[in-house]
Amino acid sequence: MRTKTRQEIFWAGTEGASYLERNFDGGGRYEERKAFYDLFNSFDKDISILEVGCNCGINLQILDNLGFTNLSGLEIGAPALAEAQKRLPNVNFHLGSLLELPFENRSFDVIFSSGVLIHQNPENSLPTAMAEMIRCSNKYILGIEDYSSETISCSYRGSKDFYWRAPFLSVWKSFVPFLEVEEECFIDAPGSSGTYQRQCYKIIIP
Repeated sequence: MRTKTRQEIFWAGTEGASYLERNFDGGGRYEERKAFYDLFNSFDKDISILEVGCNCGINLQILDNLGFTNLSGLEIGAPALAEAQKRLPNVNFHLGSLLELPFENRSFDVIFSSGVLIHQNPENSLPTAMAEMIRCSNKYILGIEDYSSETISCSYRGSKDFYWRAPFLSVWKSFVPFLEVEEECFIDAPGSSGTYQRQCYKIIIP
């Protein structure tokens, strides 16, 4: 049996519940991140979409409001998953880890992450997470992740080794050179030490 990473234990436990409490309503999310949601505009409304690390389903609720009908979510924290199921009874939710997706190869047309890869250790779990997303995606990978021109470890609520900013598109390309980038954009985000950027991207899997 695979040993769980520190990040998996962290998010499946009290921090996952704390994050749910802090991000319960998702007010203003669509307006703040509209450039990211615009990346979905070219898709048919019945395309199969999986969000990894969906928490209480805020992103999926936005996609549902935009008319998408074939939505799924994966979440490692049971309380967040229960809340997501309550909010979106027509969405298929699964309890599990990004590092071991409980799906067959190429199960979804689109797989996306939102502030999830930033919590994967670049030295070990991030390559595994990316490999799993590629394995289960039939066509596209989308993401919105905190950006830095080089990979840096940042403090996360007083803890070390739980949050990294990185040039995520470059990281994707370094792991999987054959991926094709269809779209990329940046969104300014407020931080405790000043404004930083979130990188949004749409990747095509040949």
